[in-house]
Amino acid sequence: MRLLRRLVTEDGLAVVCVLYQSELAARADRLVGLRSSLLEFDRPASDVSSQQIAGLYLAEAS
Repeated sequence: MRLLRRLVTEDGLAVVCVLYQSELAARADRLVGLRSSLLEFDRPASDVSSQQIAGLYLAEAS
């Protein structure tokens, strides 16, 4: 995650990644949540609750 953050802050690059660990996803600047290929949310990470993030992962396990 440090490398990705450095690419954004120092090099001015946009980074898009797929994360399968909710604790890593929570560190992002912006989150796009998909469930069954449908958009659940697309907003700054500070506007997404940990329950919403966990809900995406739990839904996949069902």
